[in-house]
Amino acid sequence: MSGDGAFVDGRVFTGSGYAEAFLVESGRFVAVGTNEEVRRRRPVGCPVHALGGHLVIPGLVDPHLHLTAIVRGGRGVPLRGARDLDELSARVASWGERHPVGPIVGRGWDESEFPGREAPTRREIDRVERDRPVILYRACGHAAAVNSAALEAINVHETPSDLAGGRFGAGSDGRPNGLLYERALDRLQPIVDQMPRVTPAELRVVLEEAATTGLTTVATVNSSPEEVAVLAELVTTRPLSTRIRVYPQADLWRAGTPLPELRVREEERSLVRGLKAITDGSFGARTAWLDSPYVDAPGECGVPVWSDTDLRQLGADAAAQQIPLALHAIGDRALRRALDLFEANPAIPSPRLEHASLVPPSLLEKLGAFSGWAVVQPNFAITDGWVPDRLGSERARGAYAWRTLIDAGVNLAGSSDAPFDVFDPWVGLRAAVDGAPWRRTAPGFAPERLTPEEAVAAYTVGAARALDETGPWGISEGAPADFVRVGAPDLDIAVRPREHVALETWRDGVRVAARPPREGAKAGGV
Repeated sequence: MSGDGAFVDGRVFTGSGYAEAFLVESGRFVAVGTNEEVRRRRPVGCPVHALGGHLVIPGLVDPHLHLTAIVRGGRGVPLRGARDLDELSARVASWGERHPVGPIVGRGWDESEFPGREAPTRREIDRVERDRPVILYRACGHAAAVNSAALEAINVHETPSDLAGGRFGAGSDGRPNGLLYERALDRLQPIVDQMPRVTPAELRVVLEEAATTGLTTVATVNSSPEEVAVLAELVTTRPLSTRIRVYPQADLWRAGTPLPELRVREEERSLVRGLKAITDGSFGARTAWLDSPYVDAPGECGVPVWSDTDLRQLGADAAAQQIPLALHAIGDRALRRALDLFEANPAIPSPRLEHASLVPPSLLEKLGAFSGWAVVQPNFAITDGWVPDRLGSERARGAYAWRTLIDAGVNLAGSSDAPFDVFDPWVGLRAAVDGAPWRRTAPGFAPERLTPEEAVAAYTVGAARALDETGPWGISEGAPADFVRVGAPDLDIAVRPREHVALETWRDGVRVAARPPREGAKAGGV
């Protein structure tokens, strides 16, 4: 359905303020304002679409997710929500019986949800499967538990002590216990590659699902050459319901070579927008790089995945070739190093800090002066409810502190990091507005809540700017006519934890998805 015409009688959040109506021509917004202003600019014969008082927001944007991992997560053993090691083992056994050939790969376990909070090791996995390699990724993706067959397949018989940027876990006997962290996970890739190749059709399904949630643009980051090749096939077929942007792995880029080109007919620029580098790990795996040790693991400060030398060279090369960089930095020490890199290389265009999860007071001014974008995941503050126990209550005040960041002048963009968190922007919006429960219950903790308008701005205009989208964005004159018509009267109701309201998603002035309300939803349809 084409959206050319005047849309009137709505509550339109533009990304920065409110309007009543807008006019769309040839896939662009050409007027935004009051009903009277838009009707006055409407050409003769141009249709009028009544919004009926419903809310309209700009098309949602997710600047940080992992398309191939989403597909593979759907294929493998679903481990999210497993309540203990017995349930995890049962899921692995059941999947293995139904798929008797090839490696067994699962994703999503979280030992913080298990009694005793003990991670699975090769001992537990060997009881389920001894002959085929089994790889079970932690929910964060920064650690995995494997069985003895997997260790044998990658020729690991003793615990390596000199692995730069990663490590192997060891048991009380000093031998590998089946836990791998950060760059140690790279050793598993030949096993994972035995699984069937992700197809363009599977990626298209993910993008169509994205459109049903109101997403009009997404970026897949840390892309492998294989993912880039599949995307090249995908974008040459019929048009996509959701725009795509790509950030390949910086590890595999060679200085002096250009970024790969991915183009579609309707866009002048390549879909490849920069490089992604993972500089440290996660809080969940205790590999996020900290200035001082974890409270619940006094001997550990995390893992610097890139050496100082290699990261400085990457920054210099990116600056010389004018290539945007997106640097994963969760821990405070990793964040300081990333900020120093961007400060030393001001020629790097469109710099991004991925996560910026822990910002101590000593870094707040430096981050506020950063000209790029902090791409954050508000729902991490919900799923990582153990953060005060892991970091200590005083240091945790600077964790997931979105209100503090915005007040300090940080450019904030919201994202999901799917499949490592929920692939639904409304979950992130609700988390940004409601704040983390542990902040609400801890004495003296600031709630760190955003207003609904600030949250939507971060997931629309802010997220688009983080992707270096040029020209006007949001619902503004000259911008692409991307918008979401929501079956709710205002933002405050739309982002609350409740049954999903109805959505219509429009991209470039064309309706690409429509989702009716679930049974029992209180808001009307659109």
